[in-house]
Amino acid sequence: MLATHPVFVSMVMPQAVRDVLTHILFVERAEPEPDDESWRGKWISLAEQLAGDAVPNAEDNTAARAWIEAAAEGLARQLQAAERFKQEVAS
Repeated sequence: MLATHPVFVSMVMPQAVRDVLTHILFVERAEPEPDDESWRGKWISLAEQLAGDAVPNAEDNTAARAWIEAAAEGLARQLQAAERFKQEVAS
């Protein structure tokens, strides 16, 4: 299954997180609300857990982009993406 293949997981999943969060913050300019159960709110909540920090104000472009990157890196760590990729390449 593609969704669980180590190369897919390590290369695509973190980028997908970056793309979705970039869309939410910079294209839709969504303002997250507490206890927001919309798809945007659920993504923001997940990203806050992955980044280990609350979503910054999207007006602070540098902080928002750093937060998005921290969320993508958090997902990669959680999925052990680098290790899985190395194992796949070595085999």
